[in-house]
Amino acid sequence: MSSTLKSAFAFISLFVFTLFVPVAFGAPETTETDVPGDWYLPQKASSIEGSVNCFDYYTFGSVQVDASPVMVSDIVPGKTITFKGKIKNANPYPIVDGQVHVKIFKREQTSESALMQNGYPIIDFFLAKDAVFLAAQADQDIMFDWSVPSTAEGEYQAAFYFTSAYRYNLLGLSFTDDITGNKSNFSVIDDQDSAGPVVFDKNSILLNEKEFHPTTFLPRFSRDEKITAYASIINPEAVEKTVQVTWVTSRWDGILASYEQKKETVSIQIKPGETRKFSYEVPKLETAVTFIQAIVQDGDAKSILHIRFLRDGYEEVRINFPSILKYPLVQGEENTIFSCVHSTSSPVVPGNTLTLTLKDEQGEVLHEYVYNGSVTGEMMGVKDSFLPNASLTNFSLTARLEQGATLLEEVTLQYDCNQIDPALCAKDETVGESASTSFSMTRFLAITVFTLAVVMAIIVLLVLKKNRMKNVPPRIPPALILMAMLIGSGLLSSQSAQAASVSWFSSGIPDIQGYIWGERCVNTPANLVRCNHSDPDVREQATREWVWIPAGAIFNPSVTVNYSASVKNDTTNITGDAVAVAVGDSITFSPTAKSGTDIAWNVTGYSNDTPYGNWSDSTSVVCNASTFTGSAQAGGGAATAYYSGYAAVNVSPNSPTITKSGTATLSCDASGFVCTVTGAGTINATITWPATPGYFNYAYSKSGYINPRSADYLPVGTCLSGGRMRSGGDPDSSPEYVLNVPAQSVNFNLTAVGTLTINVQFFQ
Repeated sequence: MSSTLKSAFAFISLFVFTLFVPVAFGAPETTETDVPGDWYLPQKASSIEGSVNCFDYYTFGSVQVDASPVMVSDIVPGKTITFKGKIKNANPYPIVDGQVHVKIFKREQTSESALMQNGYPIIDFFLAKDAVFLAAQADQDIMFDWSVPSTAEGEYQAAFYFTSAYRYNLLGLSFTDDITGNKSNFSVIDDQDSAGPVVFDKNSILLNEKEFHPTTFLPRFSRDEKITAYASIINPEAVEKTVQVTWVTSRWDGILASYEQKKETVSIQIKPGETRKFSYEVPKLETAVTFIQAIVQDGDAKSILHIRFLRDGYEEVRINFPSILKYPLVQGEENTIFSCVHSTSSPVVPGNTLTLTLKDEQGEVLHEYVYNGSVTGEMMGVKDSFLPNASLTNFSLTARLEQGATLLEEVTLQYDCNQIDPALCAKDETVGESASTSFSMTRFLAITVFTLAVVMAIIVLLVLKKNRMKNVPPRIPPALILMAMLIGSGLLSSQSAQAASVSWFSSGIPDIQGYIWGERCVNTPANLVRCNHSDPDVREQATREWVWIPAGAIFNPSVTVNYSASVKNDTTNITGDAVAVAVGDSITFSPTAKSGTDIAWNVTGYSNDTPYGNWSDSTSVVCNASTFTGSAQAGGGAATAYYSGYAAVNVSPNSPTITKSGTATLSCDASGFVCTVTGAGTINATITWPATPGYFNYAYSKSGYINPRSADYLPVGTCLSGGRMRSGGDPDSSPEYVLNVPAQSVNFNLTAVGTLTINVQFFQ
């Protein structure tokens, strides 16, 4: 490696590449160096023979889950709320064996710093929907209930994740608290003013007496190091309690049952108002990535911690999303099977075999592809194109990963037209049964709507009769009119929440390079001898210049930006994504205020973890635990220099706008977000966040050896800004890399109803 690639910012590479290996600089007495030199940068996936770019086929964030509480007035403790929405597949191929997972966060923290380092506290984590099959570019409804704990109070957030086969992430990373998909905020009002349940203190987690921060980079331990986790629980009540604490230790993450290695539950007594610290001896797993889920149960309330760390010394690889590129199979039309794969901790792991096998319903092999070779820590892909010899809608794809004679992972995905899209099925008995079922359901809905209409007619007659007896003008309340409209349109039985959130995921970010302004020995043979001479007087005669020194690279980063909004009927105090409105009502469209949890970034492959990003135009990086990427040292003895690295993604804040259309008439304030309904009809509102730029920034701290003796030299200091990273190899000609976040929108479709006056004589 040339001297221009000596990395004074190797600590970024430390995180990005997870494993770093310094190269010897020579005898310290003659070649002392002031910066980390020639750090080992792992092979690019594209340099591996037989590999392809994973992201030409797999798109992180390509499935969206837009779901929110529907028709919500006051949510109170102990109440069950219903979430409704849509699951949307943006891929050109179907998604099979999918799952929707939900984390419920309580939106409170002790400080902004604690929020950025640790995220919001988790109070629930559950599977909302299993066995999701989505055709290409298709969507389907989702509806599920969640029981509000009896001691809940305050502001909450539902964050959504989507996986395939309980393994492969298509929306958010289920083992993180910061890389989520769509989010929906809601409030719980408690008139009893209860102190709340026993909860974990998320800000006081320790691993071997060192602070652990859930939303920052993963800590590393040696292969055989004993690890003890420390956690604290808080009892805010004035009574002593006994609670159950369950520890579940798994490989990689906590959603696939077969990854679970150990589970144990203990009872803990905690005094009134006490904060109690306790420990857990983490089982030694023979794996690179360990995931711990800790749950404290207090009545019907939970508090959850997710702890994840790395062990050195394990060369593991794993599959990341196998699939077929086109569905269904068409005889003679080229198709492709592919899979992404990566190592979990090492830059390159040799000696792997990944087999992709396509079979028909009878188990006959239709096509098979075998990749033999190395797997990189950076996400890499393998693929093979073929011509099907038959047209099929039902078949399976099996991905089998082996390392030598050891089977590491095997998964089979079933493609079935009855589950993906019945319209694609052959005209056989199965389709007949499906059509019959559909007809029966349609008939059931029709009967239901008819019955409700009859009931409504009776209610209307009774109301009119009662009003006539009291000499009240014959007027039907708007609520009954709205219900009649819902029944007539079939919405009462099939209403779904409208999209109120959107998650944007970056794609195609190039490798980006950081630079630090430092001193360099002028590159001539004689001058280099003087720069590295053992005699200080000779070194003083060397000629140096101040230049941009390359400072580590980031490969294939990914950024997530979340936006959300809600609509509230201020007259009825109902909030949701599909509220009922009448003429005269005041409604407010509310974009969710920007938060430090809206942006997260990660590097694909390896162990996949990340800090939050920031809504900021700043080029600087706040050097703390939430941005810390790692440490390094160079030189030796008295000439040792010590470095700490920090990185952040800053996105320029943007302000949303709103546009409205439809047949209803509205009177709105200057912002356009607060309106009064003045005429009946439809209301179509679109909230748009304009396009905005973002940047990757970095900084470093240095202590120890000061005087330059090497070719490259960096000043000593604390949190010295390196500015924005660049997308090319020449700092003078390469532009700062700009993350172009495109405009994003959410929509609300409402119907405003008016007052209906009926001639009572008609009913006499």
